[in-house]
Amino acid sequence: MKTIRMDLNSFHTKVEILDQRTTFLEEKLDNAEYWGPDIWHLKQKVIDLEDRARRNNIHFYGIPEKMEVNNDVKNLLLTLIPRLLNISFVHPFELQRAHRIRSRTSTSTLASRPRSIIACLLRHEQVRQILTAARKHGPYDLEGHKVFIAADFSAETNAKLKAFPQLRPRLRKGDIKYGLLEPATMWITMDVNSRDYTEPEDLVRFLDSLDEQHMDSAPPDKTSMNSPLQLQKDPQSHCTSRLHVRTLRNSLTEIKQSTA
Repeated sequence: MKTIRMDLNSFHTKVEILDQRTTFLEEKLDNAEYWGPDIWHLKQKVIDLEDRARRNNIHFYGIPEKMEVNNDVKNLLLTLIPRLLNISFVHPFELQRAHRIRSRTSTSTLASRPRSIIACLLRHEQVRQILTAARKHGPYDLEGHKVFIAADFSAETNAKLKAFPQLRPRLRKGDIKYGLLEPATMWITMDVNSRDYTEPEDLVRFLDSLDEQHMDSAPPDKTSMNSPLQLQKDPQSHCTSRLHVRTLRNSLTEIKQSTA
């Protein structure tokens, strides 16, 4: 009997420790849910600031190695770009800096895969002029090499720019008009309703909801186009974690009652 009582006391002690840890986890979850939206908005501001800091940068892909004299990439671009793009500028074409981006490509393959060049222009209107010309007439041929020109964005914005085009087949299938706004916002128009999406995940959820409505042979809910989506970033993670904590607490309560 004494041994059983000692085992029960030890068991109760362990249950109390688990209960304290469960309370700690609940407090952590409360903090995460409270600060989560603020952290997300701050992250968006940081991304926006980074994109704005890069707004005068341009990437040049495919310019052959060793075209620059004495590794002077800046002087190479000053003479090459107006001639290659066949454009003239109102103001003098000036660069703040330019260099090739370091690559792990071996020296033997640089001839076929030259390192890209990133340049920072002095005037933003010239950045717009170059990018507009590149969209209309690129890629350009330079000594048998294809030269591509692209804007410079943060890693997060680049990820969106890769994700949004993958949704075009679904939009066309649903007869939904769409377009991509800079830096990475996709607008859609369905019937007479329009909406902008800054997150590919939000657009995927909307398209999934339309697919479910079609499967139920019901017309699309037009009100969903007018009302803002109340979507929390990674909502499942918080819900699942809180469910696990509640399940653990209920189990601890049952154990306490059964051993009391």
